[in-house]
Amino acid sequence: MFVKYLKGEIKKFPFSEGNLSAETSEINEQLLKLNENKLLTINSQPKCNGVKSTDSKFGWGPENGYVYQKAYVEFFIHKDLIGKLTEYLST
Repeated sequence: MFVKYLKGEIKKFPFSEGNLSAETSEINEQLLKLNENKLLTINSQPKCNGVKSTDSKFGWGPENGYVYQKAYVEFFIHKDLIGKLTEYLST
């Protein structure tokens, strides 16, 4: 279900109030890889650094502003995979 949502094959998803935001296209390939490997993403955002607030993908806020955001991802993981993930991140 997670992968199908990211691929646009299903429109409704329990962890989202609507469609994927435009900025998700920046990290969709990485999100697909995570989900295909059983790290089930429920929230994420790509980084951006000084993008105009009027930008069609990242913009929000007052007209003359700029958007700065750090990348992050939240996900569910099966308890049997935590050790493998910890080991991978330690290298």
